Amino acid sequence: MKTFRTAATAGTAGFTLAELMMVLAIMAMLLSMSIAAYDSMLQSKGIDGACKVIEGAIFGGRMRAVQSRSDVTVALATIDAEETGFVFGRGTSSIHVLNRMVRLTDPKDNYPDDVEFSARKQWGSLSFAGKVVTVTGGNGSGEGSVKIVSNTEWKLNVEGSWSRPPWNNSFLSIHPQPDGDLPEQYKVTSDYFSGTWEALPKFIHIDGTGFPITFKADGMAAIMYGIAKIRLRDMRTDDDYWTWMIVVDRSGRTKTIQLVPGSEDSLPTWKKES
Repeated sequence: MKTFRTAATAGTAGFTLAELMMVLAIMAMLLSMSIAAYDSMLQSKGIDGACKVIEGAIFGGRMRAVQSRSDVTVALATIDAEETGFVFGRGTSSIHVLNRMVRLTDPKDNYPDDVEFSARKQWGSLSFAGKVVTVTGGNGSGEGSVKIVSNTEWKLNVEGSWSRPPWNNSFLSIHPQPDGDLPEQYKVTSDYFSGTWEALPKFIHIDGTGFPITFKADGMAAIMYGIAKIRLRDMRTDDDYWTWMIVVDRSGRTKTIQLVPGSEDSLPTWKKES
């Protein structure tokens, strides 16, 4: 008796377990490579996006100053900042805060007792006890947050101190973040006193020592040391070094530089002091 093979049964040899395992291993490897490439792209876009937003704010601030023929200040703050202000004087556990930059025409002695001094921060009965303050511009920028113990309408009393204390024209952000943590996200404005804020990508940590930047009516930047340096890194991958830097000169021109790990500009404060 003849046996006939049908189309359904012809050539139906299956895969062995070893072959299936090999195919799954290759698929898993390709998937992991794709995820790594995607994560790398997102991180690159995060830094790239932050640099572009900051450069745009600086350019916008300069244009505003020229068009309005008045001073315009570009500033950086935390995304969840409830209050911001400029420091005057110097202190480690107690700092005086204004709502604008100190000017040469301001009274020099005993700012808080000068009732005519309109630049005082009028916090009144607002209480920030238990919240934290982060230096996002000027001296002391780029470090962690410090818990607020108490405040008056023009003064903050904090727990502990910064290794680099804020002083004249440093910029502070008050926000409800746990003590010691770095902000997850920042925002920047091209005009602190009348402009709007724009959010930067998440997890991009910024050393805003170069902020705040004030442009004069002629478009020149009032920068103390000739250039302002703004350094960036991705908090998820670059814990040890700053990886990118925006340099601003007195004309308002910007230049973005990729930093070499271990170079002077890439070193965080704690590495320079250790």
